[in-house]
Amino acid sequence: MSTPKLSEDILEPERARDVPADLVPRYIGSLAQLLSSAEVAMGALSHRLRVVFNGKELQTQVGDRLLDVHEAAKKLGRSSDWLNRRARKLPFTRPDGRSLQFSEEGE
Repeated sequence: MSTPKLSEDILEPERARDVPADLVPRYIGSLAQLLSSAEVAMGALSHRLRVVFNGKELQTQVGDRLLDVHEAAKKLGRSSDWLNRRARKLPFTRPDGRSLQFSEEGE
């Protein structure tokens, strides 16, 4: 068998036995780099997913949490009524059926 090319066959596990011993460290380094890049990409993509549980969106992005009107009003130091009256004008409001939720990140 021919020696696998790093750029072409590195992802074919069945070809690993064909890699000459002196090239193994180089292949491992390249795989570690690829794995690291893939993990970063997966993280970036997964944080864009809507997280829904029992019909409610729980998370919109890393570190962000959706608050109900009472939690958001408390954080803002305002009343729930104040927040409800102004919700449409606030950029961090998230409609949730007949109720409202608010991004904790404020975005």
